[in-house]
Amino acid sequence: MKKGLLLTILLGILLINFVSAASFSIGTMIDEFGGENLVLITFFFILLAAINYALGKAIDNKPTVGVIATSISLLATYGIYKLDFDIVEMLFDIGIPESVMYYLFPLLFILISIILFKKLGLGMLLFILGIFLLGMSAFTDFFYESTVTGVIGVILIVLGAWLLKKKKIFKYSKRT
Repeated sequence: MKKGLLLTILLGILLINFVSAASFSIGTMIDEFGGENLVLITFFFILLAAINYALGKAIDNKPTVGVIATSISLLATYGIYKLDFDIVEMLFDIGIPESVMYYLFPLLFILISIILFKKLGLGMLLFILGIFLLGMSAFTDFFYESTVTGVIGVILIVLGAWLLKKKKIFKYSKRT
């Protein structure tokens, strides 16, 4: 029974392109997103990793380090955006073309997903991806079928929460 339900959900997610009127692919998503935004997002994640690493050496409290690093990275990226600092032009001046960002963003996304999977597990990865998709469908017009994206986000959140709950119950039952 559980395998049939899981197979139905998986097939439903994989076959959404056949049902939807939109043609969705990673390439068109990145093309519509724009090089400037990709550079800013990449800059945010690089800055977040560097600040998180530096503060992690000085402060022992990991949640505090994460909040401080995220806040500083968001403020720095927002400041660069508001000042109209042209990062793409700067990168082009040192020899990095804008087209590299179209390949860097998906690789960065995959790398972050792998790191989250190894550090936090599949349940937390699905939970975070679900929140991301739900937020993208609720607050932006990035996806043509935002309702389907929101439903997929909710399914990933529920599946991630279920896996996290199952993992905690398994750990608790193992101790006793």
